[in-house]
Parts: sequence; structure tokens; C-alpha cells
Amino acid sequence: MPGTKQAANQEIIADCWNHIGVWGKQGQVCEKLANVIHCRNCEAFITAGRLLLDRKISPEYQEEWCNLLIKEKNDEKKSNAVVIFRLGGEWFGLPASIFHEILKSRPVHSIPHNRDPALVGIVSIHGELQLCISLEHILRIGEENVIERATQEIYERMAIIEVEGFKFVFPVSEIRDIHYYADNDLENAPITANAGANRCLRGILTWRGQHVSCLDDIALISLVSGLFR
Repeated sequence: MPGTKQAANQEIIADCWNHIGVWGKQGQVCEKLANVIHCRNCEAFITAGRLLLDRKISPEYQEEWCNLLIKEKNDEKKSNAVVIFRLGGEWFGLPASIFHEILKSRPVHSIPHNRDPALVGIVSIHGELQLCISLEHILRIGEENVIERATQEIYERMAIIEVEGFKFVFPVSEIRDIHYYADNDLENAPITANAGANRCLRGILTWRGQHVSCLDDIALISLVSGLFR
């Protein structure tokens, strides 16, 4: 706790109230207490308080508190959490709070008479049927953007998200970390950014040397729900 350096660099203030005053434990009692009743009413106590407020703060003490406050500020501002995942050759992020579960890929059953490639079909999750949506089609990610897999083994997954009561499943090429960031870490999307993703893009994050498109979950749900209008 800051304060040790400050105390070491300042003159000692006589704290008689801790020895012969109301907080004293030595058995001796200050003769002034008979008139002032309590140390708070004594001129010695009041003067010592003024000295504490008026004394010069040492550079070491200022630096100690400055470092502490900077750390607290940095900890507070990294308050946004996104799950980072890949669709084809592009990296995306969605708020971690909307993710229900990450699953291994499983069979998807087609919906009769459906001709929209964005609506992949239905999938059974824990005995319940859930809609399976292709975000690659919603965000217009072409096959030409597919990247080669890294040397480590990468497994495709399915993610379940829910926004404003609307729940669905979507396949991902790869899913990675939960990443924490501050609002000012988001950068504006470049002109060359994916036009489809721009419709629900909050901004761009830099993560492990990659550009991650952070999506607005409300705008994304609006696009997905448009499939059923």
C-alpha cells in the first residue's frame, strides 16, 4: 500500500493523542483533556492535522500512487470481451456474453424446399432442434478467402448464440480465444474491408498480428432474421 515511502521522507509529527490522549493505552492522561473533553477539540490535534495536509508530497510517493492509478485505469477499461473465430480466411469477433456453447461439428439436416444457402438447415443440440445459419453467406465471405491451416491441428466447430431471444447455430472454420479490449482499441474499418461484414461492423481489432472484424450482435441478428421475412 502506498504510504511507506511518504512517511519515511517526512518529519515525524508528535501524535500525543495516541499516547496520553483518548486513544492512548499507557495509563497516562493528558491534563488538557479535563478542559477539551476529546482530543479532536485540542489545538495540538488540530495543528497536527493541518501539518499533515500542508506537508510536501515526495516524488517517490507521487510516482507510487501514479503507477497504482494507471494500473487500475488500464484494468477497468479492458471491459469488453469477444470470442474470436474464423470464417473462411477472415477473423471475426462477437460479444462473449451471447455465446451459449461451442460444439464439435455435427450433421445438419436440410429444410425441404429451402433454396437460401444462408439457411443451412436444422441441427439437433441436446435433443432440441436449432436453426443452422451460414454466417459466411450472410457476411458474403467467398471461398477464395480460405486460408491454409496452421501446422497445429485445427478442428471445425459449431457455435450457439442467442440475441434478444433469437437463438441459432453457425459453423466456424476455427475458434480461438476470448479477448478483452477497450473501446478505444477499436479502429475504423479500411476501405478494402468486406462489404458484407460492413453492414454489422463495429470496428477492427488487432489480435496476434491479425485484423479481427468485431461485429455488432444486434445488427447481425437483424440480418439473420431477414431470412425469414
